[in-house]
Amino acid sequence: MAAAGAGRLAAAALLFLPVVAVLFLIAPLVAVSIGDADVGFRATLIRTAESRNLSLAAERSRRRLSMYTSGAGTQAPVNKNRGGGDYIMQFSIGEPPLPVSAEADTGSDLVWVKCSPCNGCAPPPSPLYDPAQSSSSGELPCSSRLCQALGVFRQCTDDSALCRYQYVYGLSGDHYTQGVLGTETFTFGDAYVANNVGFGCSDTISGSQFGATDGLVGLGRGNLSLVSQLGAGRFTYCLAADPNVDSTILFGSLAALDTSAGDVSSTALVTNPVPARDTHYYVNLQGISVGGSRLPIEDGTFAINSDGKGGGGVFFDSGTTYTFLADAAYQVVRQAVTSEIQSAGYAVVGGGNYKLDTCFAANPQAVAQMPPLVLHFDGADMSLNGGNYLTAFPNEGLVCMAIMSSSDVSIIGNIMQANFRLLHDLDSMTLSFQATDQC
Repeated sequence: MAAAGAGRLAAAALLFLPVVAVLFLIAPLVAVSIGDADVGFRATLIRTAESRNLSLAAERSRRRLSMYTSGAGTQAPVNKNRGGGDYIMQFSIGEPPLPVSAEADTGSDLVWVKCSPCNGCAPPPSPLYDPAQSSSSGELPCSSRLCQALGVFRQCTDDSALCRYQYVYGLSGDHYTQGVLGTETFTFGDAYVANNVGFGCSDTISGSQFGATDGLVGLGRGNLSLVSQLGAGRFTYCLAADPNVDSTILFGSLAALDTSAGDVSSTALVTNPVPARDTHYYVNLQGISVGGSRLPIEDGTFAINSDGKGGGGVFFDSGTTYTFLADAAYQVVRQAVTSEIQSAGYAVVGGGNYKLDTCFAANPQAVAQMPPLVLHFDGADMSLNGGNYLTAFPNEGLVCMAIMSSSDVSIIGNIMQANFRLLHDLDSMTLSFQATDQC
């Protein structure tokens, strides 16, 4: 574990840009179909150039937080911005297979692609999917289980009618995608075939162009997500701090952490009593330490609210760049980090265009000099180096805390997850992690 920790400290100096936008390239394995007991496939994670705009990433993170705290819209991700921290997943849909590139998101469930014709869609990099041109396309009625799973986004007046949806992405309601829920054959790589995957065929996009992608793939805990529909049971990924290093995401039988590669810690996934919020990967965060000292954060600060609305709580989200902490905890953490930075001789300055409220005049090397920040989960401690909670802006001579304040829910974002292998195990209801310097 000591070797892995040293490697992570060295890699932290490379973390000038967050691990927030990658390309999922599915490696061919064996041909199987949805519902098979031994589901297993892998993907390579490649960071895309568009991930490097940290200003957009910060704004996207704030929008995402507002979606999570709005109540009614907690099943959907926030409005996506090109360059603002998206994942891209490449696969094929239909028969004959049509290659598509879609954003992948562990914080939502619905799988959808832009369908031809599409109103409001940005010019696509390739032809849009047309169900009329696929021999494997199917339709789902309003009475279907997957249509029912849409919840507040379901638009049905007759159970025998086609299942229409309007998936909303913001508090104002003017960012949404809408279309018809159907089924299709999804092909990953050259050989992994999943038949009858439920997905949204979107014919309208409003307010969000979703960059140059063809749609979105939900990887949350709900019935609509790709993970649930494939019956994968678990998946693991690792986000490399070094932008030049590719990493992988593994599904089903291939998803495991090797104890010979370092210590593995596990904490229980927590169930949110409000179904609309339970798609997220909640955990029980009990406290935080900085520089070896436990911070005076009041017990219950990170608990899911008992008011019946399901607010509060803490969850891991690969689609959010920065980390958010409930304000009572954020203020304590901010004070502790500021004290450490000032003790090292750096002055507090404004965040400029990045709109971050805790920044310092420092060079990137200062990130690797900072002491660990430890998240104390139920049964597991996650020790984070400077690169997991600070981010450097070399051109401006700034180092800023990659943590923001939240009035409600707390979110463990991408930067804080970098250089950890994370295993989301829905079968055992645990989230496990392992520090590494080799994603």
